Amino acid sequence: MKNERPVFPKRAVITAGMPYGNKDLHFGHVGGMFIHADIFARFLRDRIGKENVIFVSGTDCYGSPILESYRKLKETGYTGSIEDYVSMNHERQKKTLSDYGIGLDFSGHRRWERQVRSKGRYLLKYLIYYTGTNI
Repeated sequence: MKNERPVFPKRAVITAGMPYGNKDLHFGHVGGMFIHADIFARFLRDRIGKENVIFVSGTDCYGSPILESYRKLKETGYTGSIEDYVSMNHERQKKTLSDYGIGLDFSGHRRWERQVRSKGRYLLKYLIYYTGTNI
């Protein structure tokens, strides 16, 4: 058996699971989904250069867990919209990941069109560069 060196990709997009946007993250979310992806992203950044790796994730803003949590919150007197509720939880989830030192390059949620105008431009440019095609 030959002692071959590993071959790494030229560029990489790393993703982590998208937790529902209906509550704060707990250590199970962080340790179960994000730590592994963060370590792999850091490893690849070390091997192929930080400019060649992007680590993306976000908040899953659709589905019955969010609607049910929102319904229960409305019963307690919450006056915000469901988008306000999801955005608030998304920001809290981003803060939790930041507090644990998780190095996401992009974290999105329901309002993708607003994010594409700002942070998303970076992501789209990278994906075009990564795939070699105009998406």
